[in-house]
Amino acid sequence: MEKNPKILYCHCAYAQVMPEPTRDAVLKALQESGAAYEAVADLCELSARRDPRLKHWAATGALKIAACFPRTVKWLFHTGRARLPDDSEIMNMRTQKPDEVIKTLLADGPARPGEVVPDATAEDKPWEKVGDWVPWFPVIDYERCTNCKQCLNFCLFGVFARGEDDKVEVTNPANCKLNCPACARVCPKVAIIFPKYAQSPINGDKVRESDIKQEKAGVEISSVLKDDIYTALR
Repeated sequence: MEKNPKILYCHCAYAQVMPEPTRDAVLKALQESGAAYEAVADLCELSARRDPRLKHWAATGALKIAACFPRTVKWLFHTGRARLPDDSEIMNMRTQKPDEVIKTLLADGPARPGEVVPDATAEDKPWEKVGDWVPWFPVIDYERCTNCKQCLNFCLFGVFARGEDDKVEVTNPANCKLNCPACARVCPKVAIIFPKYAQSPINGDKVRESDIKQEKAGVEISSVLKDDIYTALR
């Protein structure tokens, strides 16, 4: 018999992008279910730090993840140097009802013999944030990215750099300025995601043709400002 997919819960402790009643209801249901799950404070933080747990979870096979937009979660794993299994199920607590999320997470029933079940009465709370740094940074959707490098040339703070095969990568996420989504605004393919941003599609929601047309107004900012781009932005 195949092993149940691992359940992963993200509390998004550094932002309030998820409705609190949904977030709390899902966590409470997991605690009371007897199902094996892992709760983390913030997937964004793990991604930025390239936490080895991401690779470990991905290597176990299909995952069931209660977090935010599926596109966001996929590329957060990628930024953290892990490949999310294609057959993983991602529940979006930003938009889905708690009952819907809980039903999918617990569809396979409680833990099987031998699986580790967390102690719901434990004093430590792994879903609470630690430290003051807010993990606000861009994530690249490489299924949309054409490697035009406008983000690399645009960013003032060294968040992006050239990686393998000359591809643009997010190499210094901590350099990003809190609540600044400017690089996403100049991306001609709407390929840059800010997981904690409020509006679609920069928050990782599905990209529509109308979104692409809307963003085209800003993509040639470098040609408009020419050599004065950094002076103008400052």
